Amino acid sequence: MQRDDLSVWINIGVYSAMLFVACTICHGELSRSRPAVQHLTRFYLVVAIGGAGGGILVVLVAPLVLVDYWEFHLAIIATGLLAFVSAYRSTNVLNATAAAELSKLRALTWTGAILCVRDH
Repeated sequence: MQRDDLSVWINIGVYSAMLFVACTICHGELSRSRPAVQHLTRFYLVVAIGGAGGGILVVLVAPLVLVDYWEFHLAIIATGLLAFVSAYRSTNVLNATAAAELSKLRALTWTGAILCVRDH
């Protein structure tokens, strides 16, 4: 993941920023998809099962399937796709300011995805 022409501190900063944006997008979508109060128990149970399933995939399946360090790159690309889907899904209910913010988010997501895969 480290490029030879950039210092390790720049790499850490770029990847940390991308990870922060990805986590913020995922947290926002999870919060936005939260159901009514009477269905919260099932919602949080499914979220917990999904987290456990993801942990099992990372620990048991990923080392067997992925021969190189691609988890971070795939996660950033998947988060970018999630950002696009959520942006297009909610565009019709947004005002002009929120739509402008979403276009900035799209640009940032594409930039992060391109930075991740540019050397591979």
